[in-house]
Amino acid sequence: MGAERPISAQKGNDKIVIEVKSFLNPSFIYDLERAVGQYIIYRNFLKKTAPDHQIYLALTQFVYQANFDETIQLIVDENQLKLIIVNAEQEVITKWIK
Repeated sequence: MGAERPISAQKGNDKIVIEVKSFLNPSFIYDLERAVGQYIIYRNFLKKTAPDHQIYLALTQFVYQANFDETIQLIVDENQLKLIIVNAEQEVITKWIK
């Protein structure tokens, strides 16, 4: 999960790009600002260059459970972020949030 790079994949018939974020800085809000900003930039870029792709922000289950409260959910909703929650130890996706 510390790769910090986009990954292209396919889920069924959907083509997706996954932006992996590790959220390792002491300030969760700093990491969130950077992640949301990059996500929006990539989403805008994909809209013009690869409109058949959707972007998702991937983060660990630990980061999601420890930090995503109602305030953070407001940011996710307002910016229409799509999330993939991953169990890093088992290396499996535990939740898709559209």
